[in-house]
Amino acid sequence: MHAWLRGYAEALIDTAVADGSVDRLAEELSALYTLICGTSELSRVISDVGVSSSARVAVMDDLLEDRVGQDTLGILVKTLSTERADACEVALEQLVELAHHRANHQVEIRAGEEVPDGEFLLSRYAERSFLAGYAAALLEGVAVAEIERAEGELFAFSRVIEANPALGSALADRSLPRRLRQGILEDLLAAQACPSTMRLAGQALRSRTRSMSGTMDWLAEQAGVARGWRVARVRAAEEIGEDEASRLVTALGRLTGSEVELQVTIDPSLLGGVVVTVGDVLVDASASHRLELLGERLLTVGISAETPSLGNH
Repeated sequence: MHAWLRGYAEALIDTAVADGSVDRLAEELSALYTLICGTSELSRVISDVGVSSSARVAVMDDLLEDRVGQDTLGILVKTLSTERADACEVALEQLVELAHHRANHQVEIRAGEEVPDGEFLLSRYAERSFLAGYAAALLEGVAVAEIERAEGELFAFSRVIEANPALGSALADRSLPRRLRQGILEDLLAAQACPSTMRLAGQALRSRTRSMSGTMDWLAEQAGVARGWRVARVRAAEEIGEDEASRLVTALGRLTGSEVELQVTIDPSLLGGVVVTVGDVLVDASASHRLELLGERLLTVGISAETPSLGNH
């Protein structure tokens, strides 16, 4: 299983443990795994390397819409989109076992509890990937304002650690009980940090890191990534009506996999249509862009018409 997927799933399982829904999550994941493995058509779609991940996601999304919780569907979708097709069923089985383990033992990763040695035997690169998955899942359901706050708090905490090398060493020292290190973290942050900051910083204590300030900076970057994907910057030739805005939000939600907030600016130079930027994705549906493409097409056609073919010589 990819470390990113493991981190994503663990964040949702942690949340389910905290709100008392982990039994439901484990049962739904188990039922999904049984359904897929017991239905030859579904198993073939899921494991066929010739079927794109987007097609596999679309099939399961249509089949399961409103039939399972959003966390269950999220774990399945991320499994289908991150794992190789021929590894999806194995990854799902591992996630079912993980969810049932947490449901049966009610092991919540929180202040005062130790993670058994050997539970995370990951390389430093894989641990970063795990943290990225954890952050992605944690911040999916969080308002943009809190994501911005978490980004700023993690960055500020990194500067505090950077200015206090002894603090950074203590937080990164895995020979110290995590209960003790979590206590230090809470003493420093609990009174002023938002819940997302506390959970992300707490996860950093589980990783093997040479620089705790560097890890906090990296988590702040992950919050920035999440914020970028939640805000769609729209340049429009004219004001956008409510119906058009609603359709745009729906379409962008399908593109990004999460709800988006529109930030609209008016730019008459576009002549018509819109230009949308979400994270590093640019969608140019403006009239000026279409005219530019048409001009390029006409120029190409003109050149082709004027250029004699080799057969004429």
